[in-house]
Amino acid sequence: MIDLYCKIFIDTKTEYPEIFEKILHQVSGRKQGFSDIESAWCSIRVKQNEEYLRDSADFLFWKYYLDIEPNINKTDYIRNLKEFVKFLKENFSDAVPACDFEELL
Repeated sequence: MIDLYCKIFIDTKTEYPEIFEKILHQVSGRKQGFSDIESAWCSIRVKQNEEYLRDSADFLFWKYYLDIEPNINKTDYIRNLKEFVKFLKENFSDAVPACDFEELL
């Protein structure tokens, strides 16, 4: 059985409030506290990377990352996550998912 947790690193110059709002709108979510979003298909925590290194080419050191957990079945979750990664790449400089099923995204 595969672990459906996914971490997505985001490369962008956009500031946190705008990133959070764009993601909240994209997933039709509800804000839960300062950094959490609940949607029909997933739970997302938007985090600033404590290991951030300005202008790093290594995605592990990009400014932001998302912790994502599913709220629906595996097939629909992966389908939605694939579309979400596409959205992130189109709206920010880059996005790299890190999970057990990266090849499906």
